[in-house]
Parts: sequence; C-alpha cells; structure tokens
Amino acid sequence: AAFLAGLGWLTAEAGGGSGASSESAAADQASPESAGASFGSPRYLACARLVAEATVRSVEPVAGTASVRVTLRTTRVYRPGGGEREPAYVVGADVVPGLRAGDRVLVGVPRGARVPDFWAVGEADIAPERAGLTAALAAARGRGCP
Repeated sequence: AAFLAGLGWLTAEAGGGSGASSESAAADQASPESAGASFGSPRYLACARLVAEATVRSVEPVAGTASVRVTLRTTRVYRPGGGEREPAYVVGADVVPGLRAGDRVLVGVPRGARVPDFWAVGEADIAPERAGLTAALAAARGRGCP
C-alpha cells in the first residue's frame, strides 16, 4: 500500500517532461484574458504577448536566489512580443531543468506576464507544437482578446 501511495505521489509530482509547460509556476502571472486557454489554442495566441522559437544564448544563476536568468535569441516569431530580438527572463531554476546555452526552445508568454508559462525544449518537443501553432494562427487572426 505504501509503495502504491508513493508511486501515485511521484506520478502527480512529476508533471510533464522536458517540454512541459511551467503552468503552475506562472499561473499567478498569467493575464485574466488568457487564463484557462491552453498553449497553442487560438485564444492563447490572440491574447499572448509572445510566442516564439529561440536559441538559448545564456543561462546564468541569479545571486542569492534559486533562480536563473535565461537570455534567448528569437529565430521564429508566431506572435510578436514587443520586437525584442533577445528577450531575457528570470525563472526558477527548476522551471526548465538542464537548460543550456545553444538549446532550441519554444516559449509562450501571456499578455501581462513577465515570464513564459510554456517551454518546449529540443526539436522533438518543438515540432509537434509547431504544427499546432501553424494551424491555430489562422483561427487567431483578427480575433480579439476576450
């Protein structure tokens, strides 16, 4: 019984894999307009501040915290984000564990948020999301953010 309870706890705590979104960590910072909208949906795209593929330029620890500063170089923008070619975000070190300079990522930043609420790392995790984004972009065009 203890083994099964522990296994259930581990499964609940594990969440997603390397391409998992950091929804729980960033839920507090998501805008009310995009609350409840899943990444890649037309509603998410209509309300997002930034949805882009990028290369990680650097991952630097923030002194005195359990956070890292992640600097990106955008390579493909699905939803413009203020024209920043090299956005930087301070996130918990556990949000995207093992992230290194040179890694390819796909990020989503809701309107009004300071950090991405979605991260996909590596081509294997990005490719399926890319296909969904391309399809959802047409439905998001001209759609206002509720």
